[in-house]
Amino acid sequence: MREINTEELKKIQIEILDAVMKFCDEHGIKCWLNGGTLLGAVRHKGYIPWDDDVDLGMLRPDYDKFMAVFNAENDRYKFVCAENNAESFEWFGKVFDTSTILYEPDEKGEKLSVYIDIFVMDNAPESKAEQNKIFRRRTILRICNLGRKLPVFLRPTKGEFLRHILVYAFRLMLRIFPRHYFVRKLVENAKGYSSVDTGLVGDFTG
Repeated sequence: MREINTEELKKIQIEILDAVMKFCDEHGIKCWLNGGTLLGAVRHKGYIPWDDDVDLGMLRPDYDKFMAVFNAENDRYKFVCAENNAESFEWFGKVFDTSTILYEPDEKGEKLSVYIDIFVMDNAPESKAEQNKIFRRRTILRICNLGRKLPVFLRPTKGEFLRHILVYAFRLMLRIFPRHYFVRKLVENAKGYSSVDTGLVGDFTG
């Protein structure tokens, strides 16, 4: 293993993207460039200058199909998400290049591999009130998921002493729930209208 620079990192990400796009074309799975990746492709004909990741989007049926078959047909690249990995705290998917090692946020952090992200869009209710209800639940579940993921006594970056105590107490309280309880609930919340053809979609996890 050797350390790589940012340009080499991007080259590996593009190789992952090429492999994913080839797979999707072969299996009739629809996807699109998402977020800053789409903006970079249109405006900069590549990466946004200050960006170093790749984001794709899929509708839930395509995402589920991709999840069901991708890993079975790939050795080097692996798709990981909350639905297929009991250790994942992420509410979206990642395709990893398992021949690489990546630490986040640095060498003292989590050991991963170079990856690209895949975000999922779900059927959305037509009612604005129902949409807002899903979004409110999403916000609460994301906060709880982060609180369950972080060590209890990891010092908050800001705030007075009392706030720190409240944060510690909140994280400690969340320990009564299984480790990945909230990310599972977040995905369930997003899929609430998966069997209803409303003609609308929304990002209820991201």
